[in-house]
Amino acid sequence: MTMLPDHYLALARETLAAPQAGEPHWRAATRFAYDAVFLTVAAAVDLDPTTFAGNTRAVREALTAADTASAPAFIRLARRHWNTLWLASLRAERGLEDPVSHAEAKLSVALAERVLAARTAGLQ
Repeated sequence: MTMLPDHYLALARETLAAPQAGEPHWRAATRFAYDAVFLTVAAAVDLDPTTFAGNTRAVREALTAADTASAPAFIRLARRHWNTLWLASLRAERGLEDPVSHAEAKLSVALAERVLAARTAGLQ
């Protein structure tokens, strides 16, 4: 099964709301939220995230190069929140000595929800 941005966002929400959720859950939710936005942007800029051509750097560069004046709202939001989501996900994934708080995970999920909601609104 191919994981879609909406699947990652659902995982982020479920992980954050899991009974007796703790710091490992918050790390995972933070990462899932970033993955939802990453896949959304990759699809919008026609990059395949399963290839080297669609790696994080390539997607970030394409997002940065996007013309914000004519870009859809979800691209503008993704660009605005990219660094916050990306750095939080790196910290959650690699910074095991630094705790990830519930508030940080909630923020990541909320930002991803905004981006994906704007994408959905633009499709209708």
